[in-house]
Amino acid sequence: MKQVLKTIFLLLLLPASAGAARPAGLDSLLAVLDGAIGSHRIYMERHEAQIGLLKHRLDDPSLDDNGRYRLNQDLYKAYKAYVCDSAIHYLNRNIGLADRMGYGTGSAESRIALSYQLSSAGMYIEAVDVLGEVNPAALPRTLLTDYYVACDHAYGELGYYTQDRRSGARS
Repeated sequence: MKQVLKTIFLLLLLPASAGAARPAGLDSLLAVLDGAIGSHRIYMERHEAQIGLLKHRLDDPSLDDNGRYRLNQDLYKAYKAYVCDSAIHYLNRNIGLADRMGYGTGSAESRIALSYQLSSAGMYIEAVDVLGEVNPAALPRTLLTDYYVACDHAYGELGYYTQDRRSGARS
């Protein structure tokens, strides 16, 4: 979110610097950007078609729990920057599947991703609660970094948006 705001701020500065000499190629880059923005419907249709194919595969009755877990993971990834509620839905489905299968790593992986997604959506307390369900001492090294990144994100966002000025946090 912070990176998006920085990018928007920089784009807003472009008109202010219009009187200054433009670097070579800037006009052509802006034309490419305008073309990409103009084609947003095509990109959305492709993305939604990909999501539709994944959902269709999820309806296969011969699909086992491992396959269902992988498809839910793919759907989460397809939705995470597109429709937050749907990303959360598929992460919750994977938590249920992983818990039922006794797949501890998958359960932790999905909870970590869920916490990050929740904090990105402004649901900080819920994100912290989900992190509390993960035992970092039991995590494989490959997930430990993700766990601490999710912690940093949840607590960082919570601290950034706090209204308690006595704590010394920014508001």
